[in-house]
Amino acid sequence: MQDEAFSELLSEINEKAGRSRLSVVLASIFGIGGCLSSFALGALGLWLVALALPAWLIGKWLDSYKRRAVLFYEFDADHQGAYTKLTTAFDELSSCAGKWHVQASGAIHDMTTRKRNAGATRLVSKVATSLDYRLPEVVTSNVTPPALRVGLQTLYFLPDVVLVGDGKAFGSVAYADLRVLCQASRFIEDGRVPSDAQVVDHTWRYPNKSGGRDRRFNNNKQIPVCLYHSLSLSSPGGLNEQLEFSRVGPAESFALALHEMPPSKTAGPAPAVSAVQPVQEPLAPVDITSKPRRRALTVVLTVVALVGVYLVWGMMPPAKQGQVPPPGPFVAATQTPSAPPVPPPAPATRVETKALDIAASAPRQAPALTPTPSPAPPDDRPLSWAEVREVQEVLKALGFDPGDIDGIPGPQTAGAIRRFEASRGMPSQGKLDRATLQKLREAKPAR
Repeated sequence: MQDEAFSELLSEINEKAGRSRLSVVLASIFGIGGCLSSFALGALGLWLVALALPAWLIGKWLDSYKRRAVLFYEFDADHQGAYTKLTTAFDELSSCAGKWHVQASGAIHDMTTRKRNAGATRLVSKVATSLDYRLPEVVTSNVTPPALRVGLQTLYFLPDVVLVGDGKAFGSVAYADLRVLCQASRFIEDGRVPSDAQVVDHTWRYPNKSGGRDRRFNNNKQIPVCLYHSLSLSSPGGLNEQLEFSRVGPAESFALALHEMPPSKTAGPAPAVSAVQPVQEPLAPVDITSKPRRRALTVVLTVVALVGVYLVWGMMPPAKQGQVPPPGPFVAATQTPSAPPVPPPAPATRVETKALDIAASAPRQAPALTPTPSPAPPDDRPLSWAEVREVQEVLKALGFDPGDIDGIPGPQTAGAIRRFEASRGMPSQGKLDRATLQKLREAKPAR
């Protein structure tokens, strides 16, 4: 998934995210190199291990410049108002006592499985999720966006685009391509009921065919049925996530705020919301590729290396003239005093350290994300509770029984819509959307 207006900056973010962390590389070189050299130098080789901490700090400082992309936003009044509304709705959404990411769901068709699951018609696997304000590690900006955790991915709602982070790979979805569906749903809560949840009914853990208590089970207790709000986020490029919240209302406000976000602009001398180039004041990173910076970096690394060599060399005992070194890991124990001293071969740490350096510094290429953009529908806002109730009332007035007039869509409402469409010679889809609402308003009998 990739927004064309954001593609150049997205490529830079992915390139920086794929770079190896210099803090880890430098600390590994000194730490592992010191441990390996201790076999040849004894306790003296541990001095190289002590240099791993300064090397890590230097690598951390370098990562703050080499692995960061800078986004700087300027707002006009309209975009400022739209983004403020989005953050306000996000704050209200994060205040819900129960927030879950739906990992998987499936319909139950056989009566035996339905009875074992308290009469539920669908099975849902969900885990608790978090909503906060933060930026990806490789991005610096003057705006800290709302962040929504959905499984292994994180959605960052920037002022011009939704940035999707998945490990070291990033994608983007334009607000115009984002599909949002929000609706109320009845959930059989067999766990702890959230403090702000609305309990609308009760059922039994093992119901009979009529929905009452099955007296064959001794531990057949009542379970509350809560009214939750589900929020679905999808895009033509492959985004497909569903969340559930314990309170009805905030999810609908957040969906409307997403729908009202203005589209990103790709051209113009001063766009209303613009992501500027990665090098721009006041958040511009220091360019360490310039000659003065390269010289300073070379001097610092050289000084650190010389200090390490000086400490190791200075603590080695001086060899007396004509003295044969004692047997060690690299000197044969049967050596005679008259034989010339055999210098030990170079330790294997240099080759292994180089191999580690190459392996650690090899960038991992992020997977290519290619979207299939499609034009957004003219009006794809989800129906509110009042509009769903209006659909049910019109269906009942026309003679198509939708079940209870409660403003909650269900199988009976969908069946009534299909019967209405079949009676008008239209394709029988049973879809509850604004087009169906408009057709029902036109067919509504006059009073």
